[in-house]
Amino acid sequence: MALYDATTRPLYFSFVKSETNDDYALAISTINVNGYTIKGVVIDGWKGLIPLLSEYRIQICQFHMTQIIIRYLTKNPHIKASIALLLLVDRLPRMGRTDFDKEHQQRKMDYDAMQRKLSTSKVTGKTHYTHPKLRGAMKSKSIDFFLPYLFTYQLSECEVLPDTNNKIKRIFFGFEEELEQA
Repeated sequence: MALYDATTRPLYFSFVKSETNDDYALAISTINVNGYTIKGVVIDGWKGLIPLLSEYRIQICQFHMTQIIIRYLTKNPHIKASIALLLLVDRLPRMGRTDFDKEHQQRKMDYDAMQRKLSTSKVTGKTHYTHPKLRGAMKSKSIDFFLPYLFTYQLSECEVLPDTNNKIKRIFFGFEEELEQA
């Protein structure tokens, strides 16, 4: 487990079997004890960290947000609503909060009926959502839940906070922007 500052200087590292909230609490405490002031954090999509880190500005890693959506929808979805959502999330690093939120809300309205569509199992007779993965990607498990944390880095008081905790992805996004400007 490694925690870095915004300039990629390591502030804390530890070998853990699997990350827990207690591990993060110890890391934060250690960083504070060593005299650093934490102004914001970039997390990878672990919902349990939000209450633990609520005293700080929280940014969900945009790379990890994309990966969460891909886990629900795959990289090659066939449903029109899933394709539209994947295309929107793919543009996330190049969008502002207002534009992203506007397009996300429009897609929710456009595909609301599809998200709410129910089917009945021929085997059990139980009713279930016809497209549960699309619903999960859009609703409480994903974009709607993380939306308040997707653009923290764009706030004026968070200008040094990166949009991702994946350094390689950040480098690639910067390279793509240079190519577009050329």
